Amino acid sequence: MSYATSLFSHETIERMARHYLVLLERLVTNDKIPYLSHSLLDASNYQTMVHDWNATDVEYPREGTIVSLFESQVEKSPDATALLYEDQQLTYRELNERSDRLALEIRKRYEHRTGDSLGPDTLIALCLERSLEMVVGVLAVLKAGGAYVPIDPGYPQERIDFILED
Repeated sequence: MSYATSLFSHETIERMARHYLVLLERLVTNDKIPYLSHSLLDASNYQTMVHDWNATDVEYPREGTIVSLFESQVEKSPDATALLYEDQQLTYRELNERSDRLALEIRKRYEHRTGDSLGPDTLIALCLERSLEMVVGVLAVLKAGGAYVPIDPGYPQERIDFILED
């Protein structure tokens, strides 16, 4: 095979050649099956790509909440990057501090408006573009003790009004 060495490594080309040979072998031995039904992967590669690489189940403490698990991570690595969005980033400590401040403000405003404490069944609407602030907002609502309702700012105003009224 001829290829541009500036674009591909030798290992990549070898892998592509193996896939090509698997496909040719399958086409020759199974000529009644449509081309699109054939796979480039042999059994071993299929196992690796479909099953092994997707074995992402991880045990986590069932007794903790999202907030307690997050705060546990803050304690373990406060200066590690927690969020990265475009050219902005927040460490776990910064995310924790910002979400704590916002959670306090959410509770205060809710109590001021309703005269009641914010409880677990309280829905808080968040209408934010995808950003660091959106994650801060979600975490803050959870820390305040409520549940967030995401509203896409791109929705038509009628849809936003319906969600808020509902």
